Amino acid sequence: MGIFFVYILKSTACLASFYLFYRLLLSQDTFHRFNRLALVSVILFSVLLPFMKLQLFQAEATERPVLSPDRLVWLAHYATGRTVPERSVGIQTLLVLYLSGIIFFIVRLIYSILQIFFYDQTGGKIFAGRW
Repeated sequence: MGIFFVYILKSTACLASFYLFYRLLLSQDTFHRFNRLALVSVILFSVLLPFMKLQLFQAEATERPVLSPDRLVWLAHYATGRTVPERSVGIQTLLVLYLSGIIFFIVRLIYSILQIFFYDQTGGKIFAGRW
């Protein structure tokens, strides 16, 4: 779950930065075909860029053993005599919030598509109800 969460964070950061670049520099253009191509490539780059590994500095070998965060939490709880928590509640809460946002926007997309479909079927009369 941690790797997926890191991927989502990287992808979101890429998407936000690319979209900001688009809004600042390309949104006023009247070349609609180019704008569509730019937006599709922004999405593709945001999905694919987190998979690329960029290494700026050469990693140096260290003599000390590296402890994982889970191991450090276990050692801290063991030293104080308390029980070790099974899972982090913060990560699960963030994941639930993220998934609920996804579900909300999927439902909103389906609602919009149905609204367009009903608009087409009724010949222009549309029911009131906007998000």
